[in-house]
Amino acid sequence: MNWWQATVLGITQGLTEFLPVSSSGHLILMREFLGVWYGDFLMFDLLLHVATLVAIVMVFHKDIIKLFKPPFKVALFIVLASIPAAIAGFALSPLIRSVFYYSATYLWAFFLLTAILLLISEMYEKRQTPKAFILDNINGAKRLFLKRREKAERLAEEAMLKENTIKAENALGAKLLINDTDKRAVNDRPYDDTQAGGEDCAERRGLARFFWNKNKNHTNTAFAKKGACPKSVTDCSIETNGNNPQKDNDGNGAFLPDLKLKHALAMGLMQAVAIFPGVSRSGSTIFGGVMTRGKRKTVAKFSFLMSIPVVLGALLVDVIDVARGAAPAAAVIPWYAYVLGILLSFVVGFFAIKFMMRLISKADFKWFSLYLFGLSILTFVIFLPSFS
Repeated sequence: MNWWQATVLGITQGLTEFLPVSSSGHLILMREFLGVWYGDFLMFDLLLHVATLVAIVMVFHKDIIKLFKPPFKVALFIVLASIPAAIAGFALSPLIRSVFYYSATYLWAFFLLTAILLLISEMYEKRQTPKAFILDNINGAKRLFLKRREKAERLAEEAMLKENTIKAENALGAKLLINDTDKRAVNDRPYDDTQAGGEDCAERRGLARFFWNKNKNHTNTAFAKKGACPKSVTDCSIETNGNNPQKDNDGNGAFLPDLKLKHALAMGLMQAVAIFPGVSRSGSTIFGGVMTRGKRKTVAKFSFLMSIPVVLGALLVDVIDVARGAAPAAAVIPWYAYVLGILLSFVVGFFAIKFMMRLISKADFKWFSLYLFGLSILTFVIFLPSFS
């Protein structure tokens, strides 16, 4: 493994570990394309997982501290949710590692499963039938296209109106100056505001000067935007939606108060399904939480927190494999490849968590679902000869 292969694998691990697209499936794909085999670099995989685990702890360190404070409800739910994955891991780990981790043949099926789970969770949360879901997205695409076109037309109209207004004001100002000059020429004497008619001329000349000063810097004049806040802070009312990312309690100090036992159990069962490469752990657990009518943001945060013991368990298994000699010596990979892979996995993973937590409360999972549908078709076509 050279430095650029380590770079690609580190970025892939960090980016896909926390998005609902399956990091294990993407790593297998990358290894296939790069010619890097899983069994030959087990130590490298172990360190990549350590890097993403550190990223989780860094982002959720305050929430992790809350787990060890009374009433310990969330900590207990994490323990219960980890049991199904632990049982499935010990029972199926040898089979999964020997069959699925060394080949991309079956990835298309697991990518397809994840895509279906995300799509179902989206429809269920919106209480839509498949037909209504499709029509709603078609209409949404139309509205987005029309909205962009209307915005472009409105900006063009505003620009034209602005240009015409400037031209009219400049013409009026020039006319007033010309009239004032003509009057002075007819009188054949210097202009004096104190003489008859002086006040009227001074007024016209002041108006012309106003237009000139106003329009010579017209590029700095901003049209008022719809819904814009006044310059004065006192005139602006700040609207809030009640979603403060720094607060996850109900005002009484309870951590994740909306989380219930049924959410934790459903998410734990779905996490056990995610031991297969290509099935997204975050996507499947969020599916379990949404299907039991959990709030999306609460479910997403709990999904990340419950991944910590699972990742630790997977690391323990890898350490045991390394101790048994299942992985080659560290000298097989240059030290700088280790550094690049670990650093990129941590940095990309850190920002991927931040991105996912912002995305979860305002975006649809259908885009990830569409991506996985396409990836499923692609992997099926590419690795179809493997069936023979």
